[in-house]
Amino acid sequence: MKKILSIIIFSFVFCNMGNAAIYGKGELKMSDRAVNDFIDWVRTKQIYKGNRCKPSMFIMSSNGIWTQGNICCYTQCQDTYSKKIVEECERETGVACGVFSIRRTIYWTNDVNTKKDKLRVKSKWSDQRIKEELKRRKFID
Repeated sequence: MKKILSIIIFSFVFCNMGNAAIYGKGELKMSDRAVNDFIDWVRTKQIYKGNRCKPSMFIMSSNGIWTQGNICCYTQCQDTYSKKIVEECERETGVACGVFSIRRTIYWTNDVNTKKDKLRVKSKWSDQRIKEELKRRKFID
Protein backbone atom coordinates (compact mmCIF):
# COMPACT_ATOMS: atom_id res chain seq x y z
CA MET A 1 0.00 0.00 0.00
CA LYS A 2 2.86 2.38 0.83
CA LYS A 3 4.49 1.70 -2.53
CA ILE A 4 1.30 2.48 -4.44
CA LEU A 5 0.78 5.68 -2.47
CA SER A 6 4.42 6.68 -3.06
CA ILE A 7 4.09 6.10 -6.81
CA ILE A 8 0.90 8.18 -6.99
CA ILE A 9 2.46 11.05 -5.05
CA PHE A 10 5.69 10.86 -7.09
CA SER A 11 3.73 10.94 -10.37
CA PHE A 12 1.60 13.85 -9.20
CA VAL A 13 4.64 15.87 -8.15
CA PHE A 14 6.43 15.55 -11.48
CA CYS A 15 3.29 16.13 -13.56
CA ASN A 16 2.71 19.41 -11.74
CA MET A 17 6.32 20.60 -12.00
CA GLY A 18 6.25 20.81 -15.77
CA ASN A 19 2.78 22.22 -16.26
CA ALA A 20 2.59 25.02 -13.72
CA ALA A 21 5.78 26.97 -14.41
CA ILE A 22 5.61 30.08 -16.58
CA TYR A 23 9.11 30.43 -18.01
CA GLY A 24 10.45 33.89 -18.75
CA LYS A 25 11.55 34.84 -22.24
CA GLY A 26 13.07 37.75 -24.08
CA GLU A 27 15.75 40.27 -23.28
CA LEU A 28 16.61 40.52 -19.57
CA LYS A 29 19.22 42.71 -17.88
CA MET A 30 19.54 41.83 -14.20
CA SER A 31 20.15 44.58 -11.65
CA ASP A 32 23.09 44.21 -9.25
CA ARG A 33 20.65 43.37 -6.45
CA ALA A 34 18.97 40.70 -8.60
CA VAL A 35 22.35 39.12 -9.39
CA ASN A 36 23.25 39.06 -5.69
CA ASP A 37 19.82 37.62 -4.80
CA PHE A 38 20.31 34.90 -7.42
CA ILE A 39 23.80 34.01 -6.12
CA ASP A 40 22.47 33.82 -2.53
CA TRP A 41 19.57 31.63 -3.72
CA VAL A 42 21.92 29.28 -5.61
CA ARG A 43 23.95 28.81 -2.41
CA THR A 44 21.05 28.25 -0.02
CA LYS A 45 22.31 26.58 3.15
CA GLN A 46 19.28 26.60 5.42
CA ILE A 47 18.35 23.58 7.53
CA TYR A 48 14.71 22.83 8.36
CA LYS A 49 13.74 19.89 10.60
CA GLY A 50 17.06 18.21 9.86
CA ASN A 51 16.74 18.56 6.08
CA ARG A 52 19.00 20.79 4.01
CA CYS A 53 16.96 23.21 1.94
CA LYS A 54 17.71 23.45 -1.76
CA PRO A 55 16.92 26.05 -4.41
CA SER A 56 13.53 25.36 -5.93
CA MET A 57 12.45 28.23 -8.18
CA PHE A 58 13.69 31.76 -8.88
CA ILE A 59 11.14 34.17 -10.38
CA MET A 60 12.04 37.54 -11.88
CA SER A 61 10.56 40.53 -13.66
CA SER A 62 11.64 41.20 -17.25
CA ASN A 63 13.18 44.52 -16.19
CA GLY A 64 15.56 42.58 -13.91
CA ILE A 65 14.59 44.33 -10.68
CA TRP A 66 11.88 42.25 -8.92
CA THR A 67 12.97 38.80 -7.70
CA GLN A 68 11.73 36.00 -5.50
CA GLY A 69 13.70 32.86 -4.78
CA ASN A 70 11.82 29.89 -3.37
CA ILE A 71 13.52 26.99 -1.60
CA CYS A 72 12.43 23.46 -0.76
CA CYS A 73 13.34 21.71 2.48
CA TYR A 74 11.80 18.34 1.68
CA THR A 75 12.87 15.35 -0.40
CA GLN A 76 10.02 15.92 -2.86
CA CYS A 77 8.62 19.31 -3.81
CA GLN A 78 6.01 20.46 -6.25
CA ASP A 79 5.36 23.77 -7.92
CA THR A 80 2.07 25.07 -6.64
CA TYR A 81 2.72 28.81 -6.47
CA SER A 82 4.74 29.92 -9.49
CA LYS A 83 1.71 31.13 -11.44
CA LYS A 84 0.49 33.17 -8.45
CA ILE A 85 3.94 34.63 -7.82
CA VAL A 86 4.34 35.58 -11.49
CA GLU A 87 0.94 37.29 -11.41
CA GLU A 88 1.90 39.14 -8.20
CA CYS A 89 5.17 40.25 -9.82
CA GLU A 90 3.34 41.55 -12.89
CA ARG A 91 0.82 43.44 -10.73
CA GLU A 92 3.59 45.07 -8.68
CA THR A 93 5.96 45.93 -11.55
CA GLY A 94 3.70 46.45 -14.55
CA VAL A 95 6.05 44.38 -16.75
CA ALA A 96 6.14 40.74 -17.82
CA CYS A 97 7.53 38.28 -15.27
CA GLY A 98 8.47 34.62 -15.39
CA VAL A 99 10.46 31.76 -13.94
CA PHE A 100 14.16 32.49 -14.32
CA SER A 101 15.56 29.29 -12.85
CA ILE A 102 14.47 25.93 -11.45
CA ARG A 103 16.96 24.00 -9.33
CA ARG A 104 20.00 25.97 -10.58
CA THR A 105 19.10 25.55 -14.28
CA ILE A 106 18.20 28.81 -16.01
CA TYR A 107 15.02 28.44 -18.08
CA TRP A 108 14.67 32.09 -19.14
CA THR A 109 15.11 32.00 -22.91
CA ASN A 110 16.80 34.68 -24.93
CA ASP A 111 18.91 34.61 -28.08
CA VAL A 112 21.85 32.99 -26.19
CA ASN A 113 20.21 30.87 -23.46
CA THR A 114 17.96 28.68 -25.60
CA LYS A 115 15.75 25.72 -24.76
CA LYS A 116 18.41 23.37 -26.14
CA ASP A 117 21.36 25.05 -24.44
CA LYS A 118 20.40 26.02 -20.88
CA LEU A 119 22.90 27.31 -18.34
CA ARG A 120 23.31 25.10 -15.27
CA VAL A 121 24.82 27.04 -12.36
CA LYS A 122 26.93 25.17 -9.80
CA SER A 123 26.70 26.22 -6.15
CA LYS A 124 30.48 25.78 -5.80
CA TRP A 125 31.22 28.40 -8.47
CA SER A 126 32.68 31.70 -7.24
CA ASP A 127 30.60 34.88 -7.43
CA GLN A 128 32.84 36.01 -10.28
CA ARG A 129 32.29 32.80 -12.26
CA ILE A 130 28.50 33.03 -11.86
CA LYS A 131 28.57 36.67 -12.99
CA GLU A 132 30.75 35.79 -15.99
CA GLU A 133 28.35 33.04 -17.05
CA LEU A 134 25.34 35.35 -16.66
CA LYS A 135 27.18 37.98 -18.70
CA ARG A 136 28.05 35.43 -21.40
CA ARG A 137 24.35 34.54 -21.61
CA LYS A 138 23.48 38.27 -21.88
CA PHE A 139 21.60 38.45 -18.58
CA ILE A 140 23.88 41.21 -17.27
CA ASP A 141 25.94 43.97 -18.97
